[in-house]
Amino acid sequence: MLCSFDSDLRAEMARQDRAEARGRERDRLVEIEAARLLDGDFDPLAPANFYEAVAETVDTMSVGRMLNALREGRHEHAGQILEALTVSYWQRQAQRRAETIANRLMAGDA
Repeated sequence: MLCSFDSDLRAEMARQDRAEARGRERDRLVEIEAARLLDGDFDPLAPANFYEAVAETVDTMSVGRMLNALREGRHEHAGQILEALTVSYWQRQAQRRAETIANRLMAGDA
């Protein structure tokens, strides 16, 4: 009976180790893929991507701060806010796409 418990425990620990290793591998894949996307099709400052980010933003607080900065003549500050909104939007998009790609790749390894 003790032998069975010991072997079950070892099997469970090995399973958990494999699951943790796969999780680390998935996280690494997501990080690499997100960086690749941001350097390519998801470049935040490519004109079409910039327009999409501005059109899709839901951060009304930042948009309000940007508009106030424009009204006050602080154009550089307004530009920094706009850049931050755009980069943030595309980082989220790249992260989502990278997670989808990593999940698909990991499913193929299963």
